[in-house]
Amino acid sequence: MESDVLTEKVSGQVRRGNWRGAVETLLDAMLCTADDYGDSALREHIERIATQVFDIP
Repeated sequence: MESDVLTEKVSGQVRRGNWRGAVETLLDAMLCTADDYGDSALREHIERIATQVFDIP
């Protein structure tokens, strides 16, 4: 996702009080970046944060 699109999407979610949606969007973008770089260790780390810290499957 392009940076400006991501910024607008997350900003909109935060303005509406949808903090969980904003976090999910950011984590998804981070997972996509890890995949783009082929970094499976980073992907696993992000997934662990998502499930353990934010309780997002």
